[in-house]
This record gives sequence, C-alpha cells and structure tokens, in this order.
Amino acid sequence: MLPPKIARLPYRDSKGSRHGYFYVYSQNWEVDRQYLSFVQGSELLSRGWVFQEWLLSRRIVYFTPAGTFFECEEAPYNELGEVPQTQQDDGHVAAVQPSAKNFFTLEAATINPLWYRIVESYSALSLTKPDMDRIIALAGVGKEFRQALMRTTPDKRPVAATVPSGLEYVSGLWLPDLHHGLLWKSKSSECEPRRIPKFPTWSWTSILCPVTWDDGKGSCGKPEAKLVAVATSLDDVFPVDSLRSIDGCSLSPPRVFDIDNHFASLYMAGKTLHVTVRELFNNERNIEIASAASGHSGKSNGCSMCVFHIATASVDGGYGLGYLTPWHPVFNVLFVRNLDGQKVERLGVGRLFGKEIEKKFATATAHYVELC
Repeated sequence: MLPPKIARLPYRDSKGSRHGYFYVYSQNWEVDRQYLSFVQGSELLSRGWVFQEWLLSRRIVYFTPAGTFFECEEAPYNELGEVPQTQQDDGHVAAVQPSAKNFFTLEAATINPLWYRIVESYSALSLTKPDMDRIIALAGVGKEFRQALMRTTPDKRPVAATVPSGLEYVSGLWLPDLHHGLLWKSKSSECEPRRIPKFPTWSWTSILCPVTWDDGKGSCGKPEAKLVAVATSLDDVFPVDSLRSIDGCSLSPPRVFDIDNHFASLYMAGKTLHVTVRELFNNERNIEIASAASGHSGKSNGCSMCVFHIATASVDGGYGLGYLTPWHPVFNVLFVRNLDGQKVERLGVGRLFGKEIEKKFATATAHYVELC
C-alpha cells in the first residue's frame, strides 16, 4: 500500500509567530464513493453465508466495476494504493462496513459485547433457507470464538455465578452470559419478525429479523433465574451440575452444546407474575419519564401478560419514585405464554419497575419452567 502524499505547512499563531507544523494530504472522494457502492453496499455482503468467511478472513480481494480493492487487517485500499475513508458507526461489526473488522479480534474475545455485536450484524443478513441455515451459517464463527474464549484468562470471562464455568454454547447463546443473552429484542419496530419453526423461542435464532441487546444502563444486572438443566428432548436432559467434573472443570460438552445444534430447551427456576400492561402514557412527556425510570424506551400494548424474572438492574431516579436512594430496581423479564405444564414460550422482553412490582416479586414463589 502506497503512503499518501503529504504536505507540511507551518502553523502560526495570531501574531504570526510559528509554533510547529501541521500536515495535509488530498483525498480522492471518488474512491470513497466507489468503495461504499461496490463493496460495502454490494449484494454479496448482504448474504448470511458470506458473513463468516468475510469476518474470519485476514485478507480479501474485491473485483469491482471500478477496479480492484484489497482489504487486510489494517485498512482497505485500491490498486493505486488509495485508502477510502469508510463510514464509521458505533464500532459494531457490520457486513456493510468491512472496515469495522478492525474492531473484531479473537485475541481479546469477550461474550459481552463482542459476540452480541457479531450477532446483531449477522441477524440483519439474508438467507435463502433460514429454517435450515440460521444457526449453521454462523457455526464457523462460533467455533473460532469458543477457541478464542478458551485462550482467554478466567478473570476476563463474564461468568455468572448461576451457570457452569465452562463455555457451553446453546442455540446461538453462551451459557456463561445467558441472563444477558436472553434479553435480546427486535432492532427496529418497523421490522415484522417472522417466526422460524424448529428453533427455540428464547433464542434470537427463532425470528427472521435484526436483533439487538441493550448496552446502556440497566441492561442486565444481577441474575435472578437459575439455570437447572439443558435438553434437546425428554430423553436427553443435562443437569447443570453434571457439566462439571469433580475438580470443578467442565466435562466434554455433549451434543446439545455443538456449535451447529439449533434446538434446546432451558429448564430454569425463577419467579413468574401475571401483570397487566396498560396504555397509560398519553403524551410524549409521560413516555420520556417512564423511559428514564426504566432505562428503556417504548410504548405498552395494553394487555394481560405472564412474565418470567431473569435479572434485576439498578437505574437512576429512585428519589422521584419515592425511594430513599438515588437508584431503584428495574426487573428485566421475559414475556411468556404457557404451553403445556411447565413449558412456556417466549413472546418478548421488557422491564418492570415500581414499588408495587417490587413487592409482588418479593412475595412470589420460585418454581420451574421449561423455556422452549
């Protein structure tokens, strides 16, 4: 890659005295347009099966109508050595933004936020047969990611106390960060999620729609529900305690934890409540107040729902709600629907707050549910 032609100019203050230099170079904006159009905006990079090859490849050559572009871990450039100034967003890995690969590194792999950013990008891509390929087309990244996590020192892993210390991967989520992983949501209200059969409803793989996780205040908090077992069928149930050997190390993962396994049920112990979500926010100001109090934005839909308590976070604004502290608890929950006996399916995700809800959760009795 050829270095840009740089000119050095003297820097002078308001009195004309020179205080060092500054450097300038010309930028070919046509190269930027060509790269954005023929590479970042290409049909190829909108396909799900291309994602893992693109993400894991250290060097890529793009042949376009405007010429050849080369991409390495440092930067993309064309055959003349010109470097396009690509658009940068908030650092998320995106298939329409190859330069964001600089953010992706397996040398410092973490489940939160790196894995979730990978899934956010992948979930927005197209698949011809999503019912077959939704999880398999990401299996290569999952395999490399697991190996990278195994090389990471234990103090860097965000392992919750209620799950085993291994690196079990279940239907697109990692058990060491399961409580945060379960709190995914549709990325845009304009997208109509399409349910994909044969995938568990608690996993992001179950809908054909871009998904995201909250990274801000109250995003997860303290885990409350306890994972008891993972299963693929009634005859194939693996209690969490059996995933460890006597010395506390993880055993070899069974079939349920294979990178390409697309279905599993989660047996969890936790508290459920029946709540009524009412349309009380009749103006924008009330919506802003409720959003600030819960650390989330959105409108209620006015119906009776059953919720399963996943985690409890702390959010600022306790004084305004009558608490004696500047913060107050927010309950991260899954909206669920009963199927048969202990079986429930996930309908959505939400946050509840207020002293009335806090009292109900304090007096509720934990019981077992099977998230299907």
